[in-house]
Amino acid sequence: MVGWDNDHAHPQNRAADWRDDLNNARNWSWNSKIYHTYIPSAVGFLVTFASTAYVPAQEQIEVEFGASKTDSFLPFNLFILGLAFGPVVAAPVSEEFGRRPVYYYGIPIFATFILGAGFSKSLASLTICRFFAGALGGSVLVVGFGLLADTWTPTQLPIALSIFNTVPFCGPAIGQTINSFVAANCDWPWTQWTILFLMGVTYFSILRIRETHKYTIIRRRNVQAGLEPVDLERLGMTHLARAKSMVTSISIVRPVHMLLVEPVIGLLALYIAFNFAVVYCFSASLPFVFHEVYNFGPEAQGLVFISLVIGYVLSAPTMVIPYRRWQKKESKASLSTNVDPETLAPERLLWPAMLGSIALPISFFWFAWSAKSGVHWICPVISLAFFSWGNDLIYNAAQLYLLETYGPKYGASASAANNLLRYILAAVLPFFMTKMYANLGVAWASSLFGFVSLAFLPIPWAFRRYGPWLRVHSKYLRRELVDSRTNELETRPNQRAMSS
Repeated sequence: MVGWDNDHAHPQNRAADWRDDLNNARNWSWNSKIYHTYIPSAVGFLVTFASTAYVPAQEQIEVEFGASKTDSFLPFNLFILGLAFGPVVAAPVSEEFGRRPVYYYGIPIFATFILGAGFSKSLASLTICRFFAGALGGSVLVVGFGLLADTWTPTQLPIALSIFNTVPFCGPAIGQTINSFVAANCDWPWTQWTILFLMGVTYFSILRIRETHKYTIIRRRNVQAGLEPVDLERLGMTHLARAKSMVTSISIVRPVHMLLVEPVIGLLALYIAFNFAVVYCFSASLPFVFHEVYNFGPEAQGLVFISLVIGYVLSAPTMVIPYRRWQKKESKASLSTNVDPETLAPERLLWPAMLGSIALPISFFWFAWSAKSGVHWICPVISLAFFSWGNDLIYNAAQLYLLETYGPKYGASASAANNLLRYILAAVLPFFMTKMYANLGVAWASSLFGFVSLAFLPIPWAFRRYGPWLRVHSKYLRRELVDSRTNELETRPNQRAMSS
């Protein structure tokens, strides 16, 4: 099938054809699907690796540019802030032009700004280059969600997303570990060159990427066949109207509005934002703590972050193995009861977040009162692994819950609201970490995080119980229900006309 001919003009026929289409990523071989899961995971790791690669060189930056400790954090914080705003542009661009161009062109532009950062002769230049590198990095990072949704069915997607979410989480820890050794033995620009080396390996490994976005594939195929693209023909849109539509979709209005009026999104986004910000607070606070308490040098300080990686790696099987078993049970039950597993309540996906909500306050208080000169350093290091394990469980479960609750229509905006809040908070909080630990001491500064996590602990438990009620009273979900019923009523006369 080369293009859509007149026999396939009806939207329902086109949808049926697409389900069996060989260009549909969901019909690809397992090897191809795994490769296209590797792509966003590897790119996500590259971007998050770059976020903390700068931190070990902070003292060199202070000396070379005569900057204060607070000002020398700006290239680190502004990179994270860039991650918040890059996806605002990238998401609609990928919906209009496809996933592939964002990777093909976004990564080299990202590398250009990293190159500029390495050659910077002032703190201002370094900060600006790092900010735009973060914006480009956030652009290629956010497209991964769409690519995986194109490639995997709804029942397969949770496992793919668990892998995709876990790998980028390891990036900040490994970035700081490797560059602790680099900064101790080389000039500070080498912390940026490590990013470029990793970028080269990553970029050449993803060059075989295929387009996965449905409407981009259909549009290109119809152009090759000499046909007008289906969506433009059906909607009667000019090229100017297409451009206007794309520009108007570059907005943060809906995500911000959903943060304010949807309790599920607002509370989960705030919870995830706090946990995510703590990850970047560790970049500033852990070197300070282990230097002051255990007299660790730069290389030993970097090795502490390996414990975070261990926790993230352990979180993936903690979530995936039970989920696979429950998925098989649900499939067997659906055969006997004729109930589609995809119609089950999304609250069933919250159990990892419930586990993680208990792990986080334990890890904070554990770290707070074990990081003492009389206690072996391995004790607080183990608590960090416990934190990262719980953090990843909460993030994965919350992402899946939001996507399944708000569906394809509002799920992207729910994720955008989540991303916007967590990156902004992660950009701001690390500014105060060193002073907070110096003024309050390790025990009470870390206990403060523990008390905040205790306040957040009931959230996944409450949603497990009251989630159905909240979904019934959601403004956006009620609107989606009305739209779907309206579309159903509109298609029935067409179906009767076609059958007659």
